[in-house]
Amino acid sequence: MEERVRTLESPLLAYGVRLVGQSEIADDLVQEASMRFCIHIRAGSGAAQIAFGTVHNLALNNRRDSRK
Repeated sequence: MEERVRTLESPLLAYGVRLVGQSEIADDLVQEASMRFCIHIRAGSGAAQIAFGTVHNLALNNRRDSRK
């Protein structure tokens, strides 16, 4: 399970940076996504789809929260 997260870490970080524009925030998003990913993958969901979807949603949440 952790191998899947490590394999996706670099592409997820790049994706997160594109979404939020800051590597520090993207790193936080990927860490949060990794925790959520482990929960979903135990349920048998598709690994990459879950991981990228989670980073995307966290980035949107971050963007929304930063406007407040």
